[in-house]
Amino acid sequence: FGTIRHPDELAHEANNGLDIAVRLLEPIKQQFPILSYADFYQLAGVVAVEVTGG
Repeated sequence: FGTIRHPDELAHEANNGLDIAVRLLEPIKQQFPILSYADFYQLAGVVAVEVTGG
């Protein structure tokens, strides 16, 4: 659902530091409004795994 962008979710200890990723993805989300926040968070996760060699 992309709920990680909500303050209550970001405040959860397990999500520490994800506020940076959410902030960085926001301008890209504005460029592609047809895609959901959940789509972008999934894509970001895939790219992160790929970049780190996973």
